[in-house]
Amino acid sequence: MRKIADNFCGYLKVGDDKYTYYVSDNIVTLLPAQSDNRKIYKSFDRICNRDIERPEYLFGEDNGGMIAILRNGKFSTSGMGFSPVIKFATPIIIKARGNAQGFFSMMTEPWEKFHAITFYGGNINALCDPGLAIQPLDVDQYLKYDGTREIRMRPWSDYTRSIDFRIGNEKVTLTFSIRQDGGTNGIEHQGTYNLGNLNSFIRFSFENAQHFDRIQECYLIAKKLIAILTSQNNVYFEGYLSQKNSDDKFFETGICKIFDRYDNYSTRKCHNVIPIFSIFDYLPNLL
Repeated sequence: MRKIADNFCGYLKVGDDKYTYYVSDNIVTLLPAQSDNRKIYKSFDRICNRDIERPEYLFGEDNGGMIAILRNGKFSTSGMGFSPVIKFATPIIIKARGNAQGFFSMMTEPWEKFHAITFYGGNINALCDPGLAIQPLDVDQYLKYDGTREIRMRPWSDYTRSIDFRIGNEKVTLTFSIRQDGGTNGIEHQGTYNLGNLNSFIRFSFENAQHFDRIQECYLIAKKLIAILTSQNNVYFEGYLSQKNSDDKFFETGICKIFDRYDNYSTRKCHNVIPIFSIFDYLPNLL
């Protein structure tokens, strides 16, 4: 699974104006993408007078494809307005999972919509050990000392459960399972081959496509659920978005980077938390 870099740059649109941007962690710095000084300050004035009461996603691009950055607070500028630099803090950044024709041809909705959002890894792994997806070795396999080892995955039905509930007027299916990331090799692994990894996940899937505006609500529901089962608030996990293709199967459309205020995270293991399957039938009432 790719991740969004801590620092990157590109172009964003705010209203009808285009800006260059630079992201450093959760701070976004904007400059009007104009060469004429008069146009620069007109663009700067428009963003300074923009209605900021309602949160909004600002769309643009970086070197790798489409990007969306949530603004839910005020723009910050220099006190006297002599410098046309604008800054704001963002809680969520979304990057498109692809940028080639094959990626866009699979999409059944505009990119800024999704049918499912999946949260995986981090403290979610403590709620159900991802190793549950691996078929235990036979005794005779342990007795071999010739370097032979077989890794077999159990079928998804052995460790996947789903239950329905509602968010507002929308029917939602919550699925808990374990995802398998395939092996990779390359320069970033210094020539080694990575057999892949396993992560437990929670997925919210909707009957109707949802706009990016719904991401924060789903994140807060997942975070509170994990915090309750972990008995700590400083929990962490990753996230990504999916759409249904023409065959009604999910494919990933966006990687999510969600910021929080914590400097460190809970390290509680599975024996120090409430296992999610022990309360799974009660989740609709809890949620």
